[in-house]
Amino acid sequence: MVNNPASALKLLLSFDIIPERANCYYEFMLNEMVPRMQVHGLHTIEAWHTAYGDRPLRLIVMAARDLETLECALDSEDWRELEGRLLDLVTNYERRVATARSQFQFFNTESRERF
Repeated sequence: MVNNPASALKLLLSFDIIPERANCYYEFMLNEMVPRMQVHGLHTIEAWHTAYGDRPLRLIVMAARDLETLECALDSEDWRELEGRLLDLVTNYERRVATARSQFQFFNTESRERF
């Protein structure tokens, strides 16, 4: 998956699942989003649920081995289609790219800085 940790990047997706669409969301993520993005070199490495606090309900983290892989994946027709379908299932959607670190990463919603 990630050959050179120094050049690895993470794609962070945060959002709230629309309650009425939760079953569709889970089916979509497991059967379509995750496997189709793996083909493009984006591997889901973390999925977090916010149990308490003022943060989006979900944080999904995908890793790419380098910038070229990430850019190719995000420029693909697959990504455009999948992101569009995801937007029908969630609200408060944001995405960020961050240099991969071994510790938990998220973005501060007030300052929009990456952590």
